[in-house]
Amino acid sequence: CSTVAHLLDAYRLMLPKMDSKKVVIKPVFGAAGEGILFVSSEEELALYDFPLGDVCLEQHLNLDHAPDGMIVSPAIHYMESSFIGELVDQIMVGQSYAGWRVTQVPKTFVTHSLTTCKKIIQHIKP
Repeated sequence: CSTVAHLLDAYRLMLPKMDSKKVVIKPVFGAAGEGILFVSSEEELALYDFPLGDVCLEQHLNLDHAPDGMIVSPAIHYMESSFIGELVDQIMVGQSYAGWRVTQVPKTFVTHSLTTCKKIIQHIKP
């Protein structure tokens, strides 16, 4: 989205398909959680001023938690067509991440994620 009108249109299209009114504004060119906002109304969206440029509007989802209570936010790193290291969990602090740790997700999830990401990388040919 590049304008408030785009944000409001996207919100109105998403709203009937969501269980809650809560959405996430994510800057396209943000990193490490910078600029992410959680909003729950058209009024809040109408006040957004695009400080980091274009944004994506996403449905807010409740995140999974590992047995130790930490949020599970898996990440796969790659350069060109090669993976760098293993799948890891980002350590989340609020909406930002503060580092990585060995993943806590089941092995089947790791295998499926790596297979899917490999197909995507092969298709986009970075």
